[in-house]
Amino acid sequence: MKKKLLAFALCIGAYAALFAYSVHSDQKTDTSEMTDVSRLMPVKIKQTVKGQEGETLIDTVKEANRKNIKISIAGAQHSMGGHTYYEDGIVLDMTGYNKILSFDQEKKTIRVQSGATWNDIRNT
Repeated sequence: MKKKLLAFALCIGAYAALFAYSVHSDQKTDTSEMTDVSRLMPVKIKQTVKGQEGETLIDTVKEANRKNIKISIAGAQHSMGGHTYYEDGIVLDMTGYNKILSFDQEKKTIRVQSGATWNDIRNT
């Protein structure tokens, strides 16, 4: 019985390790190419900017405007079809811009930053 339990534990451990590897090996390492969850149409981009501070976002938009560079806004990247990024454009990654700004349970209203997900809201 102990051998079966040990074998089962090893199988579960191996599965967990392989799963963790597959998730992390799938992360984008080359920011010069972006795609959505469908992976249908990868697009070569100029750069990705993490949207965590308002000033960074404002400066990025101003610079893109001066240089006539198009901007795409990305969140969890669950759009389909690959039509969300501009070639040689800048991608604002809003996933870090996810603060809950206010929550009024009585009025049933919530104000969030643009990178907030349903999970962020649910955990409020």
